[in-house]
Amino acid sequence: MHEAAARHGNRAMGADLVFKIGGKMFAVAALEPGPVSMSFKCSPEDFAELTERPGVIPAPYLARAQWVALETQDALPATEIRNC
Repeated sequence: MHEAAARHGNRAMGADLVFKIGGKMFAVAALEPGPVSMSFKCSPEDFAELTERPGVIPAPYLARAQWVALETQDALPATEIRNC
């Protein structure tokens, strides 16, 4: 993913920063402390594997679309998040 393309679609929505490419949401980052620090869409295979790890849960309201949520910022290494 091209970083400039991802930045182009960023916008704040309430207490969250929403990342979009081509009008499609692919990640949400919390701007305020809460139970989830970041959520993002992943493949069905990655969803099954990631949700078995500590600190990674099915994303509230978006799990049926294979979104995961990180309970802490360090639940997954940044390189692994980029590969999802």
